Amino acid sequence: MICWVLNPLVDAAHILAPTTAEAMDQLEIKVGVAIDEALDVITTVRIESVARGEDIAERIARIASEDRTPT
Repeated sequence: MICWVLNPLVDAAHILAPTTAEAMDQLEIKVGVAIDEALDVITTVRIESVARGEDIAERIARIASEDRTPT
């Protein structure tokens, strides 16, 4: 599992878009492409967005517990 946490105020600051949400949509696509290219051995990429105010640590823990795959 790879976890890449994005902060819209920092990571999307350089993206020109009408709204922060649209900038984050564009950024999520770019991150997905970057992960896919860098780690071509991974067969599935799952991108999750976390709403402002949501506890990021809890969200990561929940996703990790849902995404258990045998090694």
